[in-house]
Amino acid sequence: MVIGCYPVVGEVNYETKLTVEAPNLDQLKTAMLFIKAKVPANTVVDLFPLEVALDKLQHSNCRDKTASAYKIFEECSTKYPDGEIVISFNGGKDCTLLLHLYHIFLRLEFFPHG
Repeated sequence: MVIGCYPVVGEVNYETKLTVEAPNLDQLKTAMLFIKAKVPANTVVDLFPLEVALDKLQHSNCRDKTASAYKIFEECSTKYPDGEIVISFNGGKDCTLLLHLYHIFLRLEFFPHG
């Protein structure tokens, strides 16, 4: 488990950014629950609110393509175990979109309630 803590200057929503890396999803969930239980209420800020992302996708003109990508993510998560799915990222706009879609998929699958 790796935990990083970084001061953030100029951000209006938070002053410190905490990152958590874990070898698997179960350990990550356990660590996040532990951290959230130890810090004062309402101090954890979601940097990428799922509701905002879903709303944008629902009202976009790419709904069918988004559904197709989501289906591929579902197939991959069924076929391959945690930690064996890799997304190549080169910084381009197509890869950025794919990364955001996969992030939404993971949030919905593994953290449906936040």
